[in-house]
Amino acid sequence: MNKKILIVVNNLDFFLSHRNTLAQELIKNGCSVIVITDMAGTNYHDENITFIDFAIDRASINPLSFFLKVIKLRKYISIYPSDIFYFVSHKSNILGGFASFFQLNKVTIFSITGLGYAFINNNLVARILKLLILWIYSIFAKKANALFVFQNNDDRRLFLDHRVLDEKQATIIPGMGVDLKKFLFQHREIIDPNPIKVLFAGRLLIDKGIQEFITLASRLKNKNFEFHISGKLDLENPNAVNSDDFAKCLNEPNIIYHGYTQFEEMFELYRATDIFLLPSYREGFPKAALEAAATGQPLLMSDVPGCRDCVVEGLNGFLFKKGSIEEMEECLEKLADLNNYQYFSKNSRQYVEENFSATYIANKYINLMQFS
Repeated sequence: MNKKILIVVNNLDFFLSHRNTLAQELIKNGCSVIVITDMAGTNYHDENITFIDFAIDRASINPLSFFLKVIKLRKYISIYPSDIFYFVSHKSNILGGFASFFQLNKVTIFSITGLGYAFINNNLVARILKLLILWIYSIFAKKANALFVFQNNDDRRLFLDHRVLDEKQATIIPGMGVDLKKFLFQHREIIDPNPIKVLFAGRLLIDKGIQEFITLASRLKNKNFEFHISGKLDLENPNAVNSDDFAKCLNEPNIIYHGYTQFEEMFELYRATDIFLLPSYREGFPKAALEAAATGQPLLMSDVPGCRDCVVEGLNGFLFKKGSIEEMEECLEKLADLNNYQYFSKNSRQYVEENFSATYIANKYINLMQFS
Protein backbone atom coordinates (compact mmCIF):
# COMPACT_ATOMS: atom_id res chain seq x y z
CA MET A 1 0.00 0.00 0.00
CA ASN A 2 3.04 2.26 0.60
CA LYS A 3 1.32 4.99 2.63
CA LYS A 4 2.29 6.94 5.71
CA ILE A 5 -0.21 6.42 8.54
CA LEU A 6 -0.32 8.69 11.58
CA ILE A 7 -2.18 7.22 14.57
CA VAL A 8 -3.24 9.32 17.58
CA VAL A 9 -4.36 7.26 20.57
CA ASN A 10 -4.85 8.08 24.26
CA ASN A 11 -2.07 6.03 25.83
CA LEU A 12 0.56 3.41 25.09
CA ASP A 13 -1.18 0.59 26.98
CA PHE A 14 -4.35 1.06 24.95
CA PHE A 15 -2.35 1.15 21.71
CA LEU A 16 -0.53 -2.08 22.54
CA SER A 17 -3.70 -3.93 23.56
CA HIS A 18 -6.08 -2.55 20.92
CA ARG A 19 -4.19 -1.15 17.90
CA ASN A 20 -0.75 -2.75 17.71
CA THR A 21 -1.94 -5.68 15.59
CA LEU A 22 -3.36 -3.23 13.05
CA ALA A 23 -0.10 -1.25 13.05
CA GLN A 24 1.94 -4.40 12.43
CA GLU A 25 -0.35 -5.49 9.56
CA LEU A 26 -0.03 -2.02 8.01
CA ILE A 27 3.75 -2.34 8.18
CA LYS A 28 3.59 -5.77 6.52
CA ASN A 29 1.63 -4.12 3.71
CA GLY A 30 4.39 -1.58 3.07
CA CYS A 31 3.12 1.32 5.19
CA SER A 32 5.14 3.44 7.58
CA VAL A 33 3.46 4.07 10.93
CA ILE A 34 3.80 6.98 13.35
CA VAL A 35 2.05 6.72 16.73
CA ILE A 36 1.38 9.81 18.84
CA THR A 37 0.41 8.73 22.34
CA ASP A 38 1.04 9.21 26.04
CA MET A 39 4.08 7.04 26.71
CA ALA A 40 3.54 7.40 30.48
CA GLY A 41 7.28 7.69 31.09
CA THR A 42 8.12 4.35 29.49
CA ASN A 43 10.92 3.69 27.00
CA TYR A 44 8.92 1.31 24.82
CA HIS A 45 10.58 0.79 21.45
CA ASP A 46 9.56 -0.82 18.18
CA GLU A 47 12.04 -0.54 15.34
CA ASN A 48 9.21 -0.42 12.79
CA ILE A 49 7.14 2.32 14.46
CA THR A 50 7.98 5.93 15.27
CA PHE A 51 6.55 6.83 18.69
CA ILE A 52 5.90 10.43 19.74
CA ASP A 53 5.19 11.12 23.42
CA PHE A 54 2.11 13.32 23.77
CA ALA A 55 0.09 13.61 26.99
CA ILE A 56 -3.52 13.75 25.89
CA ASP A 57 -4.97 14.03 29.43
CA ARG A 58 -8.41 12.72 28.49
CA ALA A 59 -10.09 13.95 31.70
CA SER A 60 -9.12 17.62 31.40
CA ILE A 61 -11.73 20.11 30.15
CA ASN A 62 -9.57 23.22 30.59
CA PRO A 63 -10.07 25.28 27.37
CA LEU A 64 -6.57 26.82 27.45
CA SER A 65 -4.94 23.42 27.96
CA PHE A 66 -7.03 22.00 25.12
CA PHE A 67 -6.06 24.83 22.77
CA LEU A 68 -2.35 24.39 23.55
CA LYS A 69 -2.59 20.65 22.93
CA VAL A 70 -4.22 21.27 19.54
CA ILE A 71 -1.34 23.60 18.63
CA LYS A 72 1.24 21.06 19.77
CA LEU A 73 -0.45 18.22 17.91
CA ARG A 74 -0.70 20.37 14.79
CA LYS A 75 3.05 20.92 15.00
CA TYR A 76 3.68 17.16 15.16
CA ILE A 77 1.39 16.64 12.19
CA SER A 78 3.44 19.14 10.17
CA ILE A 79 6.75 17.58 11.26
CA TYR A 80 5.61 14.09 10.31
CA PRO A 81 3.65 14.49 7.06
CA SER A 82 1.30 11.57 6.46
CA ASP A 83 -1.17 10.31 3.88
CA ILE A 84 -3.78 9.13 6.37
CA PHE A 85 -4.70 10.33 9.86
CA TYR A 86 -6.25 7.72 12.14
CA PHE A 87 -7.65 9.01 15.43
CA VAL A 88 -8.89 6.69 18.18
CA SER A 89 -11.52 7.54 20.88
CA HIS A 90 -13.27 10.84 21.66
CA LYS A 91 -10.43 12.95 23.08
CA SER A 92 -7.97 11.89 20.38
CA ASN A 93 -10.65 12.35 17.72
CA ILE A 94 -11.44 15.88 18.84
CA LEU A 95 -7.83 16.98 19.34
CA GLY A 96 -6.78 15.36 16.07
CA GLY A 97 -9.82 16.64 14.21
CA PHE A 98 -9.06 20.26 15.06
CA ALA A 99 -5.29 19.87 14.60
CA SER A 100 -5.69 18.38 11.12
CA PHE A 101 -8.81 20.19 9.96
CA PHE A 102 -7.12 22.30 7.30
CA GLN A 103 -5.22 19.35 5.84
CA LEU A 104 -8.02 19.17 3.31
CA ASN A 105 -6.49 16.58 1.00
CA LYS A 106 -5.73 14.05 3.73
CA VAL A 107 -7.93 11.08 4.51
CA THR A 108 -8.97 11.34 8.17
CA ILE A 109 -10.42 8.33 9.98
CA PHE A 110 -12.27 8.87 13.26
CA SER A 111 -12.65 5.66 15.26
CA ILE A 112 -15.74 5.73 17.49
CA THR A 113 -14.76 3.12 20.06
CA GLY A 114 -17.69 3.71 22.39
CA LEU A 115 -19.92 6.63 23.29
CA GLY A 116 -19.43 6.58 27.04
CA TYR A 117 -20.70 8.79 29.85
CA ALA A 118 -22.42 11.51 27.81
CA PHE A 119 -24.50 8.98 25.87
CA ILE A 120 -25.39 6.67 28.77
CA ASN A 121 -26.47 9.18 31.40
CA ASN A 122 -29.48 11.47 31.15
CA ASN A 123 -28.55 14.27 33.55
CA LEU A 124 -28.23 17.86 32.33
CA VAL A 125 -24.43 17.85 32.13
CA ALA A 126 -24.42 14.62 30.11
CA ARG A 127 -27.11 15.88 27.72
CA ILE A 128 -25.19 19.11 27.07
CA LEU A 129 -21.95 17.18 26.59
CA LYS A 130 -23.66 14.79 24.18
CA LEU A 131 -24.95 17.65 22.01
CA LEU A 132 -21.52 19.31 22.07
CA ILE A 133 -19.75 16.11 21.01
CA LEU A 134 -22.18 15.49 18.15
CA TRP A 135 -21.88 19.10 16.99
CA ILE A 136 -18.06 18.87 16.95
CA TYR A 137 -18.19 15.63 14.97
CA SER A 138 -20.60 17.27 12.50
CA ILE A 139 -17.93 19.92 11.87
CA PHE A 140 -15.29 17.26 11.22
CA ALA A 141 -17.70 15.43 8.89
CA LYS A 142 -17.73 18.45 6.57
CA LYS A 143 -14.16 17.61 5.60
CA ALA A 144 -14.36 15.87 2.21
CA ASN A 145 -12.09 12.95 3.14
CA ALA A 146 -13.49 12.33 6.63
CA LEU A 147 -14.47 8.74 7.44
CA PHE A 148 -16.05 7.41 10.63
CA VAL A 149 -15.51 3.83 11.80
CA PHE A 150 -18.10 2.52 14.25
CA GLN A 151 -17.85 -0.72 16.17
CA ASN A 152 -21.58 -1.47 16.23
CA ASN A 153 -24.66 -0.46 14.28
CA ASP A 154 -26.39 1.23 17.25
CA ASP A 155 -23.65 3.88 17.48
CA ARG A 156 -23.62 4.34 13.71
CA ARG A 157 -27.39 4.77 13.61
CA LEU A 158 -27.27 7.35 16.42
CA PHE A 159 -24.86 9.54 14.40
CA LEU A 160 -26.97 9.15 11.26
CA ASP A 161 -30.23 9.91 13.08
CA HIS A 162 -28.70 13.13 14.46
CA ARG A 163 -27.54 14.03 10.94
CA VAL A 164 -23.93 14.29 12.06
CA LEU A 165 -22.63 12.74 8.84
CA ASP A 166 -23.64 11.17 5.56
CA GLU A 167 -24.23 7.45 5.30
CA LYS A 168 -21.34 7.08 2.85
CA GLN A 169 -18.95 8.39 5.53
CA ALA A 170 -19.94 5.74 8.09
CA THR A 171 -18.69 2.18 8.14
CA ILE A 172 -18.79 -0.60 10.72
CA ILE A 173 -15.74 -2.62 11.71
CA PRO A 174 -16.56 -4.71 14.80
CA GLY A 175 -13.82 -4.04 17.32
CA MET A 176 -10.13 -4.72 16.78
CA GLY A 177 -10.23 -8.49 16.83
CA VAL A 178 -8.34 -11.03 18.91
CA ASP A 179 -4.86 -12.49 18.46
CA LEU A 180 -5.84 -16.16 18.26
CA LYS A 181 -2.23 -17.25 18.65
CA LYS A 182 -1.97 -15.46 21.97
CA PHE A 183 -5.45 -16.23 23.29
CA LEU A 184 -5.53 -19.99 22.82
CA PHE A 185 -8.49 -22.24 23.50
CA GLN A 186 -8.38 -23.63 27.04
CA HIS A 187 -10.30 -26.79 27.84
CA ARG A 188 -12.06 -26.46 31.19
CA GLU A 189 -13.98 -28.89 33.35
CA ILE A 190 -16.84 -27.76 35.56
CA ILE A 191 -16.53 -30.32 38.35
CA ASP A 192 -18.52 -30.37 41.55
CA PRO A 193 -17.66 -29.25 44.23
CA ASN A 194 -15.11 -26.86 42.74
CA PRO A 195 -16.45 -23.29 42.59
CA ILE A 196 -17.39 -21.92 39.17
CA LYS A 197 -15.24 -18.84 38.58
CA VAL A 198 -17.00 -15.81 37.08
CA LEU A 199 -14.86 -12.96 35.68
CA PHE A 200 -15.43 -9.22 35.32
CA ALA A 201 -12.63 -7.47 33.40
CA GLY A 202 -12.84 -3.74 32.73
CA ARG A 203 -12.62 -0.33 34.32
CA LEU A 204 -14.42 -0.13 37.65
CA LEU A 205 -17.14 2.21 36.45
CA ILE A 206 -20.81 2.33 37.35
CA ASP A 207 -21.74 2.18 33.66
CA LYS A 208 -19.61 -0.95 33.22
CA GLY A 209 -21.98 -2.68 35.63
CA ILE A 210 -19.48 -3.33 38.40
CA GLN A 211 -22.10 -2.62 41.07
CA GLU A 212 -24.48 -5.21 39.57
CA PHE A 213 -21.61 -7.71 39.40
CA ILE A 214 -20.90 -7.19 43.10
CA THR A 215 -24.59 -7.39 43.99
CA LEU A 216 -24.87 -10.71 42.17
CA ALA A 217 -21.79 -12.01 43.97
CA SER A 218 -23.27 -11.07 47.33
CA ARG A 219 -26.58 -12.70 46.40
CA LEU A 220 -24.84 -15.95 45.46
CA LYS A 221 -22.32 -16.10 48.29
CA ASN A 222 -23.87 -19.30 49.63
CA LYS A 223 -23.80 -20.99 46.22
CA ASN A 224 -20.92 -22.61 44.38
CA PHE A 225 -19.67 -19.48 42.57
CA GLU A 226 -16.49 -17.43 42.92
CA PHE A 227 -16.41 -13.91 41.48
CA HIS A 228 -13.17 -12.46 40.10
CA ILE A 229 -12.63 -8.77 39.29
CA SER A 230 -9.83 -7.34 37.17
CA GLY A 231 -9.61 -3.60 36.53
CA LYS A 232 -8.52 -0.30 37.96
CA LEU A 233 -10.38 2.50 39.68
CA ASP A 234 -10.68 5.17 37.00
CA LEU A 235 -11.08 8.08 39.42
CA GLU A 236 -10.82 10.64 36.60
CA ASN A 237 -14.11 9.36 35.22
CA PRO A 238 -17.31 10.88 36.66
CA ASN A 239 -18.84 7.39 36.70
CA ALA A 240 -16.09 5.80 38.78
CA VAL A 241 -17.32 3.47 41.51
CA ASN A 242 -16.82 4.80 45.04
CA SER A 243 -13.43 3.51 46.19
CA ASP A 244 -14.51 3.08 49.83
CA ASP A 245 -17.62 1.12 48.86
CA PHE A 246 -15.58 -1.04 46.55
CA ALA A 247 -13.03 -1.77 49.27
CA LYS A 248 -15.84 -2.92 51.60
CA CYS A 249 -17.22 -5.38 49.04
CA LEU A 250 -13.87 -7.14 48.92
CA ASN A 251 -14.60 -8.49 52.39
CA GLU A 252 -17.06 -10.91 50.79
CA PRO A 253 -15.44 -14.38 50.85
CA ASN A 254 -16.49 -15.20 47.27
CA ILE A 255 -15.06 -12.00 45.67
CA ILE A 256 -11.42 -11.93 44.57
CA TYR A 257 -9.87 -8.69 43.26
CA HIS A 258 -6.84 -9.03 40.99
CA GLY A 259 -6.15 -5.32 40.64
CA TYR A 260 -5.26 -4.02 37.20
CA THR A 261 -4.03 -6.89 35.03
CA GLN A 262 -1.51 -6.01 32.33
CA PHE A 263 -2.47 -7.00 28.80
CA GLU A 264 0.36 -9.55 28.62
CA GLU A 265 -1.06 -11.32 31.69
CA MET A 266 -4.72 -11.43 30.65
CA PHE A 267 -4.53 -14.87 29.02
CA GLU A 268 -3.55 -16.45 32.34
CA LEU A 269 -6.52 -14.78 34.02
CA TYR A 270 -8.93 -16.01 31.33
CA ARG A 271 -7.44 -19.48 31.59
CA ALA A 272 -7.94 -19.53 35.36
CA THR A 273 -11.62 -18.52 35.22
CA ASP A 274 -14.71 -20.06 33.63
CA ILE A 275 -17.40 -17.55 32.60
CA PHE A 276 -17.12 -13.93 31.44
CA LEU A 277 -19.80 -11.61 32.83
CA LEU A 278 -20.17 -7.96 31.75
CA PRO A 279 -23.28 -6.11 33.03
CA SER A 280 -22.33 -2.96 31.07
CA TYR A 281 -24.82 -0.21 30.18
CA ARG A 282 -23.30 0.39 26.72
CA GLU A 283 -20.12 -0.58 24.85
CA GLY A 284 -18.38 0.09 21.57
CA PHE A 285 -17.22 -3.49 21.16
CA PRO A 286 -15.82 -5.08 24.35
CA LYS A 287 -12.45 -6.59 23.44
CA ALA A 288 -12.05 -8.35 26.79
CA ALA A 289 -15.25 -10.31 26.10
CA LEU A 290 -13.90 -11.54 22.76
CA GLU A 291 -10.53 -12.44 24.29
CA ALA A 292 -12.29 -14.44 27.01
CA ALA A 293 -14.48 -16.13 24.39
CA ALA A 294 -11.40 -17.01 22.33
CA THR A 295 -10.06 -18.97 25.30
CA GLY A 296 -13.38 -20.81 25.54
CA GLN A 297 -15.28 -18.80 28.12
CA PRO A 298 -19.05 -18.55 27.57
CA LEU A 299 -20.34 -14.96 27.66
CA LEU A 300 -23.04 -13.47 29.86
CA MET A 301 -23.72 -9.84 28.89
CA SER A 302 -26.26 -7.03 29.03
CA ASP A 303 -28.59 -6.73 26.06
CA VAL A 304 -27.23 -3.29 25.11
CA PRO A 305 -25.32 -1.80 22.14
CA GLY A 306 -21.90 -3.37 21.71
CA CYS A 307 -22.50 -6.25 24.11
CA ARG A 308 -25.29 -7.81 22.09
CA ASP A 309 -22.95 -7.98 19.07
CA CYS A 310 -20.71 -10.48 20.91
CA VAL A 311 -23.38 -13.02 21.84
CA VAL A 312 -25.47 -15.40 19.79
CA GLU A 313 -28.20 -16.24 22.27
CA GLY A 314 -28.04 -19.86 23.40
CA LEU A 315 -24.94 -20.55 21.27
CA ASN A 316 -21.98 -18.94 23.02
CA GLY A 317 -23.82 -17.41 25.96
CA PHE A 318 -26.84 -15.36 27.00
CA LEU A 319 -28.01 -11.76 27.13
CA PHE A 320 -29.94 -10.30 30.05
CA LYS A 321 -31.90 -7.11 30.61
CA LYS A 322 -29.61 -4.28 31.70
CA GLY A 323 -29.47 -4.10 35.48
CA SER A 324 -31.58 -7.21 36.11
CA ILE A 325 -29.90 -9.24 38.85
CA GLU A 326 -32.61 -11.90 38.56
CA GLU A 327 -31.95 -12.46 34.85
CA MET A 328 -28.20 -12.46 35.44
CA GLU A 329 -28.62 -15.22 38.01
CA GLU A 330 -30.90 -17.28 35.75
CA CYS A 331 -28.49 -17.04 32.81
CA LEU A 332 -25.49 -17.81 34.99
CA GLU A 333 -27.18 -20.99 36.22
CA LYS A 334 -27.75 -22.05 32.59
CA LEU A 335 -24.12 -21.49 31.64
CA ALA A 336 -22.87 -23.29 34.73
CA ASP A 337 -24.88 -26.43 34.03
CA LEU A 338 -22.45 -29.33 33.91
CA ASN A 339 -24.12 -30.76 30.80
CA ASN A 340 -24.11 -27.48 28.84
CA TYR A 341 -20.79 -25.85 29.66
CA GLN A 342 -18.60 -27.55 27.04
CA TYR A 343 -21.14 -26.76 24.32
CA PHE A 344 -21.03 -23.03 25.10
CA SER A 345 -17.26 -23.07 25.59
CA LYS A 346 -16.46 -24.59 22.18
CA ASN A 347 -18.97 -22.32 20.44
CA SER A 348 -17.38 -19.24 22.01
CA ARG A 349 -14.02 -20.08 20.48
CA GLN A 350 -15.51 -20.94 17.11
CA TYR A 351 -17.54 -17.72 16.96
CA VAL A 352 -14.41 -15.61 17.52
CA GLU A 353 -12.39 -17.63 14.99
CA GLU A 354 -15.01 -17.10 12.30
CA ASN A 355 -15.75 -13.44 12.93
CA PHE A 356 -13.21 -11.61 15.06
CA SER A 357 -9.62 -12.69 14.45
CA ALA A 358 -7.21 -9.75 14.72
CA THR A 359 -5.87 -10.33 11.21
CA TYR A 360 -9.37 -10.43 9.72
CA ILE A 361 -10.31 -7.12 11.39
CA ALA A 362 -6.98 -5.50 10.51
CA ASN A 363 -7.54 -6.37 6.85
CA LYS A 364 -10.87 -4.56 6.95
CA TYR A 365 -9.01 -1.40 8.03
CA ILE A 366 -6.35 -1.93 5.40
CA ASN A 367 -9.00 -2.24 2.69
CA LEU A 368 -10.65 0.93 3.97
CA MET A 369 -7.37 2.85 3.89
CA GLN A 370 -6.27 1.39 0.57
CA PHE A 371 -9.33 2.59 -1.32
CA SER A 372 -9.79 5.88 0.48
